[in-house]
Amino acid sequence: MMMVLPIILIATWMTSATTGQPSPSPSPCPLGEFPCGNLSLCLPQRLHCNGRDDCGNNADEERCGDNNGWADDFDAFHATRIREGNSRESDSCTLMSVPALCTCEKKTRVTCNNTGLYNIPADISINVTRLKIDNENIKTLQNDSFMRYINLESLNLPRNQIQLIEPTAFRGLRNLAKLNLQENRIRSFHVDTFAELHKLARLFLSHNEIETLMPGTFRNLHELQWLYLEDNKLTTIHPGTFSGLGNVHWLGLMGNRLQTLDGGGICHDAPSIRWLELRENSLSSLTSGTFDGCDSITVLSLGNNKISTIEPHAFDCLSQLSDLDLSANNISTFPPKPFVKLKMLDNLNISLNPLQSMDEDVFEGLDRIKSLAIVDVGVAGKDFSTAMFDNTTNLDHVYFSKFRYCNFALHVRHCEPNSDGISSLEHLLARGVLRVCVWVIAVLTCTGNTCVMIGRSLMKHENKVHSLFIKNLCASDLVMGVYLIIIGTKDVVYRGIYNRHALEWKESFGCQFTGFLAMLSSEVSVLLLTYMSVERFLCVVFPYRDRRPNVRQAAVVLIAIWLTGFFLAFSPLIGHGLGYFDSFYGNNGVCFPLHLHQPYLRGWEYSAFIFLGVNFTSLLIILSAYTGMFISIQRTRRSIASSFTTFGDMSFATRFFFIVLTDSLVWIPITALKFLAKNLRTTALSGSMYAWIVIFILPINSAINPILYSLTTRTFSGVLCSFVKKIHLKRFRASTNRPLVLRQQVKRSSDSDTSAGTTCTTASALNSTPNRTPSSSTVNGTTSVGLGKNCTLDSVPERNSSEDGGWESIKTNGDDVFEP
Repeated sequence: MMMVLPIILIATWMTSATTGQPSPSPSPCPLGEFPCGNLSLCLPQRLHCNGRDDCGNNADEERCGDNNGWADDFDAFHATRIREGNSRESDSCTLMSVPALCTCEKKTRVTCNNTGLYNIPADISINVTRLKIDNENIKTLQNDSFMRYINLESLNLPRNQIQLIEPTAFRGLRNLAKLNLQENRIRSFHVDTFAELHKLARLFLSHNEIETLMPGTFRNLHELQWLYLEDNKLTTIHPGTFSGLGNVHWLGLMGNRLQTLDGGGICHDAPSIRWLELRENSLSSLTSGTFDGCDSITVLSLGNNKISTIEPHAFDCLSQLSDLDLSANNISTFPPKPFVKLKMLDNLNISLNPLQSMDEDVFEGLDRIKSLAIVDVGVAGKDFSTAMFDNTTNLDHVYFSKFRYCNFALHVRHCEPNSDGISSLEHLLARGVLRVCVWVIAVLTCTGNTCVMIGRSLMKHENKVHSLFIKNLCASDLVMGVYLIIIGTKDVVYRGIYNRHALEWKESFGCQFTGFLAMLSSEVSVLLLTYMSVERFLCVVFPYRDRRPNVRQAAVVLIAIWLTGFFLAFSPLIGHGLGYFDSFYGNNGVCFPLHLHQPYLRGWEYSAFIFLGVNFTSLLIILSAYTGMFISIQRTRRSIASSFTTFGDMSFATRFFFIVLTDSLVWIPITALKFLAKNLRTTALSGSMYAWIVIFILPINSAINPILYSLTTRTFSGVLCSFVKKIHLKRFRASTNRPLVLRQQVKRSSDSDTSAGTTCTTASALNSTPNRTPSSSTVNGTTSVGLGKNCTLDSVPERNSSEDGGWESIKTNGDDVFEP
């Protein structure tokens, strides 16, 4: 208990310490606020893109969507080249001949879907312009299959089990602009398969089993703009494979098995490529010559590969690149200034890479970048810095894995996640109800525990061993109240400007010390309750054992518990410099290391050991001890032939229930959520859940323990009532002129009332005992239950005399009940 005073003094000093101000922002608005267009008004980030016109000119609701990179490129280039059909075109069919099971619409469009065809039908009118044959049993496209359909502009043949296409199958399709062969079983093409499709603009070959493409396969497709080869089995792109594709803008190679990339060969054969899709392949490295000649590429997708090495200058040739996706690779380090030549880059995604470090110059040269994704990149908070984002002055959207990283880029208008459920960019405690709860619980905790400690110290006839444990429990719970006061105070200090100080606060010694206080209080309280529960259990179930803790032994136990709690809480502070406990307490604004949203952060094993090991095991011991006590007392009660036991049974059962309930309400939810977070990684835990656990659930025991273990017990409440009555009596004596006899009568009446509320009948000592269970006897018609000497640790009846007395018995009539 003596440790609490210096802790409170240190905490008070740290709470009142001033926080350094950040350097002034060159922007006309304060850091973290953004202008309303050409107005002088500045609004905080939370008011931008919230669906309301807070500026008055709607400037705060402009540029809210993240369409940077590929979306802008698609809208600006590809979408303008898609020819749409005339919506007013007649639905009637003008063809003279259509197969019976097929349909005709829009004058000259024919669809055959799941009609049982084994070959291309030859009885369709020659002026058909669009032909779709879907879900049929066509395994081979024979030579000259479409010779008579010279007016075809679009040919769709998906899901037909096609395995072989003969060399001249598409002969005669001089006007064909779109060919769809997706979701078949094609493994290869003859070099002349597409030789006569001079007007082909779009070719869809995705979802086949293509293993190789012969050089020259596409040599005559000079008008081709889109080439889809996704989800095939390509392992190598040979030189000359894409020769002749001088107008291809979109080349899709995602979902193949490419291990190496002769990017120079691709771009030399197809110099107009703007969109190159290489996701979900097996590429392992990018060399300085990989993208030679690819200066037309605007969108490059390399996500979900196995890239582990990026050589210096690998991206230097991509001068027009606006969107680069490097996510979900094995990149551990970037070369110096890897993107410095990408002056046109708008969108960069490096998420989901096991980066070991990030240099401050990693984003140098990205003056135009507007969207940046750095989610789950493996590096810790210490690897980020504000200098890393100094040159990204046009950045509008940034995506991190943690809310706290947003403090490195305060000049960015949209940062996600914009809250961790506890804090927001403006407030340490984001929700108003949390701000109220933190002060209410802090006041209840500090007031209740302080009153109990003072009251126990003033009780002259109190059992010293019992009182020592209760006062230490109150001391540990009082530390939790101090922790809540610090958090509440910091919330007030940072109200509305938290984003300016969040990083400094979470990395400060003050936050580390605040987290230490919460962990110390939590662990000491848990260990104390566990020991007290076991001692009560032994006292009730084995009442005649001779070994009971005296004051000296109790002091040794308490010192051991406090040292254990101190060690558990202080270890992360010692190991902070070693890297293992990096940001263990500073992971969030309330400085408590539950690690629910990032369960495998550095130090997660220690967090799991504390909350899933120590605390949950303690809860199981407490539950078992109280269950055993309840069963033992019930057995003894049944052996007593008394009609006055029902009220007593209900009383101690209710008290036991609430003691177990409060412990369960704290540790069962925390244990369950920790287990879910570690074993079900896809489980989405609510962001606000963390805040409610730390502010409301965790301090429940600290606030309620004074009520359960002292304020509602018969001895303590009796002393408290006696003290209050004495005060009233003194006031009465001072304010009345009545005779002394009347005042003496009042005093006797008061003493009689107090005695009736606190008395415990003591029976004579038993000379012998036939068994090791609590004894019972009947004295003057009142049934009593005997308990062993010094059996007073709070969940069983307290003694009313000195520790050295003999066996004690507690009356079980309607007025005297079992008390913890």
